[in-house]
Order: sequence, then C-alpha cells, then structure tokens
Amino acid sequence: MTQTLINLFKTIFLVDLLKGLWVTLKYTPQPAFTFQYPAERRPTAPRFRGVLRLQTEPGTGAQTCIVCDQCAKACPDDLITAYLLEDALPAERTVECDFLGADPYVPIPAADADDYDSALDALSAVDDEINNASDWWYWDGIEPLTFGCLAGGTIAYQATEVDYEVSLDDCAFSDGLSLTGDGVIHGDGSFTLEVETDGGNALSYARDAEGERSATGTLDP
Repeated sequence: MTQTLINLFKTIFLVDLLKGLWVTLKYTPQPAFTFQYPAERRPTAPRFRGVLRLQTEPGTGAQTCIVCDQCAKACPDDLITAYLLEDALPAERTVECDFLGADPYVPIPAADADDYDSALDALSAVDDEINNASDWWYWDGIEPLTFGCLAGGTIAYQATEVDYEVSLDDCAFSDGLSLTGDGVIHGDGSFTLEVETDGGNALSYARDAEGERSATGTLDP
C-alpha cells in the first residue's frame, strides 16, 4: 500500500520528469566540449592503434574479403571450437593456416623526440603513422583529406592518377619533432618523404616495395 501511494505521488507531481530536467539544468552552465575536427583531434589513449582493417591485394589494393566465412570455418576457429565444445583434438599436431589472419603489429610513436636513436628510427615511426592512420584508410580518395597530427600540426593527403601525395605542416607525432614537407605513397606500396625539422635540418626517407627503409640527415640536438 505504501509503495502504491509513493508511485501515485510521483505520477501526480511528475517527480521523474523533474529529476530529468534537473540533470539537464545541472550541465547547461558548463562550457561546451567541442573539438574543431579535423584540424583539432580528440586525445586518444596511449596504446590506441586505430581500427581493424581488411587485407588487400598488393597489386590492385582491392579488398580480398568477400565475407564468405570460409577462413573462420577452416582455420583456426573451427579447431578451437571443436576442442572447446566437442573435446576433439586436431588431426595433426601442427596446422598451418594458408592466409594472413592479422596485420603485423605497428608500434605507436615515441612520446618524445629524445627517445629516438636516429633519424631512421624517427622517420620510420612517422611512416607508420602516415600509412596506418584510420582517417587515411577510410578516406574515399576524392576530396583532399586533412586532419591533425597526434602532437600538433596537420597532415594532408591528395590523390593523383597513380599515387597519393602527403603534405606535413608542423606535423608532430612525438613531442619535440615537428616536421614540414612532402611525401608520396606510391602505387607499388613504397613511400618517400622529404621534410625539415623546426631547427632547419633536412631529412630524407624512403621505404621500398619490399619494406627496406633508409634515411639521411640528423635530428635537432
């Protein structure tokens, strides 16, 4: 009986509605939480690595997944499922999957420029960020793409007939390493970069289609 009267009281005097309005009014005077995306980006967790992506054909860039689910049925998911649910061991001690189940891990850039041992280490980290940015992977390639770098500045992508041009404007993926210059993501998967540091040091970087990396120049002292 008591609970019924309480519910009746709440219904008549709109208690739940007033509680909701109070929450709204409590947050109204607070300043707006707004980022000027894409020039300004919301801070991310230190171990954030973007998003998962599908595998692509090296020659054409076409996605290889057609959602047939055969890879999950064949290897290794069915082996694990059979063991967990049916207590069935694989027919052989070693089973090799004939496909790449996941991309190699791409480490995050160093927090500070002093953590790099050489220009090659620093520019390799820049290369990884430029070529693995989630904005870049989900870009339609039509209109120019510009967004903020992790530690300040901006990076822009522009599609050409065969390559993608990259422009860095005081772009920093690590504190103390702001770079300005241009690069090219080539159709064969290679990448070249010509940049200058805040201190005026010129740096050149290249990664060929086989993944071999080289760099010339020195970082700011």
